[in-house]
Amino acid sequence: MLASYVALEDMGLDRIEFIPGRKDATSELQCPPNGRLPDPSANTCTNMRGVFSRLGFNDEEMVALIGGGHTLGKCHIESTGYDGVWTE
Repeated sequence: MLASYVALEDMGLDRIEFIPGRKDATSELQCPPNGRLPDPSANTCTNMRGVFSRLGFNDEEMVALIGGGHTLGKCHIESTGYDGVWTE
């Protein structure tokens, strides 16, 4: 979330106050440890749904998050094995 706020601000939009945390999570299973991203080499529907449904996302929310992140963001080699921007 912070990355999306920073990306929007970097594109010239007004600053949005960032408040970290998942107030909707009711168990640790919904919040995996930091650094637990989906395996980028196993990007199957089953894999992606498994990761994001555990976090409480439905298919539409998953697409919005992944699509938005890939449109506005970039890959970080240390966490995904891939490097660079997704779009120009």
